[in-house]
Amino acid sequence: MDLTERPSGTPGTESNTDSVKRLLSMRKQTITPTSRYVGSSDLQGSSLKDRSLAQQWMRFTENEIVPLLCAWVYATMGMLPHSKQDTERAKDECKEVFSLLSTRLRTCTFLVGERLSLADIITACALLWPYILVFQPSFHEPYSNVNRWFGTRVHLPEFVAVLGDITLCKEARQFKEGCPMNITFPMEKNTEV
Repeated sequence: MDLTERPSGTPGTESNTDSVKRLLSMRKQTITPTSRYVGSSDLQGSSLKDRSLAQQWMRFTENEIVPLLCAWVYATMGMLPHSKQDTERAKDECKEVFSLLSTRLRTCTFLVGERLSLADIITACALLWPYILVFQPSFHEPYSNVNRWFGTRVHLPEFVAVLGDITLCKEARQFKEGCPMNITFPMEKNTEV
């Protein structure tokens, strides 16, 4: 398929709600190119500057946030080899990333512009499993701006339609040698997306 052309009925021609639902329901992707193709133009930014900033935030999420969280969450789940030293380093680096996000979100409701963008969707989805499995309150309390932003995202009707109700972690799950976590998908899936 030629990705430079959009067939009729593709996300660029559908409503913002349908586009958000389609993005949230994607399972395996390369974040930035695929989400730009699937996401409606409204989600990509209202100006050239906003589109550029949205791409920067998506790349930041893909290249900085996701690897840290995978090192922590997947190792805790037993999906990657567990190393206490690597997990602790990922936690420390995650605090630096959260400080950066918290500073950005101190006076903003959205990562880019004045409305929901691909940057918000991609970053919130990257933080979803950590908030469910390992971000216990003592970890995320210092980052109230990020918590406010994340909570606002996951309670949007478009998110709830795909992810269901999100229950935040009360106590971080711990790695147990030889016992990979048996985790069922905690959210209800909407199969009509």
